Amino acid sequence: MSELYSVLGLEKGASKEEIAKAYRQLALKYHPDRNPGDKESESKFKEVAAAHEVLSDDGKRAEYDHFGSTGGKRFHSVHDDFFRSVFRQNPFGGGGPLRPRGRDIVLEHEVTLEQVLSGDDVVITYRKRELCSECDGLGGERDVCPECNGTCFRVIHGQAMTVKTPCQMCEGTGKRITEVCEKCTGGFVDASGESSINFKVPQGVETGMRFGFTGHGEPIAGGKTGNLFVVIRVKPHEFFERLQNGNILCKVPVSYTQLVFGGAIEVPGLKGKISVEVPAGTSSHNKFRLEGQGLPVFTNRGGIYKTGDQLVRVELEVPTELDGEYKEIIERLAEFEKENDNG
Repeated sequence: MSELYSVLGLEKGASKEEIAKAYRQLALKYHPDRNPGDKESESKFKEVAAAHEVLSDDGKRAEYDHFGSTGGKRFHSVHDDFFRSVFRQNPFGGGGPLRPRGRDIVLEHEVTLEQVLSGDDVVITYRKRELCSECDGLGGERDVCPECNGTCFRVIHGQAMTVKTPCQMCEGTGKRITEVCEKCTGGFVDASGESSINFKVPQGVETGMRFGFTGHGEPIAGGKTGNLFVVIRVKPHEFFERLQNGNILCKVPVSYTQLVFGGAIEVPGLKGKISVEVPAGTSSHNKFRLEGQGLPVFTNRGGIYKTGDQLVRVELEVPTELDGEYKEIIERLAEFEKENDNG
């Protein structure tokens, strides 16, 4: 039963002074005003505030220490659904219901290395929930919340600051459901069709890059529609390995005589075949650099500031089957090397 204490970095027997001090330090460290846009800090701040609310109250603390919960409900350290929109508002601001935002949707989209090279225009389709037309997305009939009396908020008083948080019972709306809608689940129904967006794949895009589309997520009653995020995954290529800074690598099998005598060889390139001159006496696994034959390097400003190179690694291809004249030639070569071995 030390979960709440560990949130504040304390042991179970911590004094009120230690709890207040830890809360002040952590609340200041993770406060959203000090960490704008930092979702991890926002989550930490919510955990700290929730832990302090229980541990600073003698009755709630005693109940938690004994049962591991308060108010007949097991305590959870993170209330993501409950808090998901509160810190888009001023936590110290005035009353009134929060303007919630619908759920964001995250999609993964696979692109080829050729699309990374040239960019592409694609259409991405996806499904999302829609608001129930029967209850207008409210989930049923609603009445004034008895917990907050329609004020939408609860106030947590601390020694360092006073934090206003949404009411847990009504999730900051000021109302609670008194009769559940039978046509939906929580105000949502599955969409009858697919949604789609036009997406321009940027040149030089890399795996893990994320692109946002405002207002293309899920709707919510009385609030703003969520956003859509497209996360890129670059498909592994048959010939090329992607390196850093726009460089690519391909491995090309060559024969023993090509390494010994040298000569021109054809290698694959993203734009077509490329001729590479191999010097006589080249060792296996040597690399040759073809400048400007790699990938564009993407910048967050949407431009390309350079193009990488293509590295070609020649690798000796050893025959697995020998017969006829080829075998006789290799055998004579082996005898010659043995006769001329000075070791």
